[in-house]
Amino acid sequence: WLSRKLQASLFFLWGRWYLPVPMRRNVALLFGKPIMVKKKAPEDITQADVDEIHAKLLASMREIFDQHKCHLGIGHKKLVFE
Repeated sequence: WLSRKLQASLFFLWGRWYLPVPMRRNVALLFGKPIMVKKKAPEDITQADVDEIHAKLLASMREIFDQHKCHLGIGHKKLVFE
């Protein structure tokens, strides 16, 4: 209601020391095996090709996650793709 009356968005920022400074978070970057894709002309690419590569990508991401989740302290978590 107040945002509409003032014609401006109101938002609250907080971080370290209640300032708009981001809180520190650990970030993990993991790399997996490359996914080999056969080169095709754009007009020759079918939806089945895209679905196959997408399935390989999701399987690879799940494998990497399951392999390293205990080392990252999230061993109880499960990776869900929606």
